[in-house]
Amino acid sequence: MATATRYSTTEVCALAGCSFRQLDYWCRIGLVRPSIAAGKGSGNRRAFSAHDAAVVRVVTVIAGRTLPLNRLGHLAEFLDDLPLQQWAATSIILDEYGDVWRSGSDAPKIGLHVDLSLVFDEPATQAA
Repeated sequence: MATATRYSTTEVCALAGCSFRQLDYWCRIGLVRPSIAAGKGSGNRRAFSAHDAAVVRVVTVIAGRTLPLNRLGHLAEFLDDLPLQQWAATSIILDEYGDVWRSGSDAPKIGLHVDLSLVFDEPATQAA
């Protein structure tokens, strides 16, 4: 049985383009969650999957734009439920309340439009 790729907090920060303190805070408030190991308690380390790292990347790109952190919970939940293989074909809209909509005829016309396939084209995703 193949084991899932594990990413440390430091590795996820490098991939996502966020600081260690940002990611630590987001984990403590429950905005993002490492699915392999939660790292609760002293001496335990968080372990993230590739999907977790992708969620952190999207939150990093969107955080500090038009929505405050307290409205990004719906985004993280939506991304947690969306298989990584579907991201390349998915565009979303975040409305002013933090609700997430797939782009389409029923989606609001005003909001932050995010093409999930383009999130990973930014320079912070380049591995050294």
